[in-house]
Amino acid sequence: MSPSYLFYYCTSLLEPELNALKVILALGAILLFCNVLCLLFLFARFAWGIAFLVDRGEGPVQALLSSYAYSTGSTSALTRNLFVVLIGGLIFFCCTCRIGYILVMPFLSCYIAVVYLAITGQPFPRPIPVGPPRQPPAPLPPIENGGKPLPKTAK
Repeated sequence: MSPSYLFYYCTSLLEPELNALKVILALGAILLFCNVLCLLFLFARFAWGIAFLVDRGEGPVQALLSSYAYSTGSTSALTRNLFVVLIGGLIFFCCTCRIGYILVMPFLSCYIAVVYLAITGQPFPRPIPVGPPRQPPAPLPPIENGGKPLPKTAK
């Protein structure tokens, strides 16, 4: 018996109260979504604290305060990008039967490091430019004397 069948069976017993139940479920879903957005907003403000702790050697409280101060101007962009990265990571994690954790976690760690460097204004590594393809080496001169060693000349 699937949970959805059980839900519909139980709600069919409550026909008069069904509309009230739908309203309550809709309000609960909206409140859950609002709480998730609030937590994501707070995470976007304080997630970089570990980077301040490691890079600048600040204490835990000072690192959180620095994280809050540095992310002040770009909170909406950070929240939006973080939402996309976390949802993409969650989908990849679930679609690969939780083996994607091996790939998602290093990506998130690198994402936090790059965003930390970007919000503090530090330079971060750029891709190495690739130059034009190398020319093939010049052909070797033909072997003289049929491949036998050349006689040494006296000086």
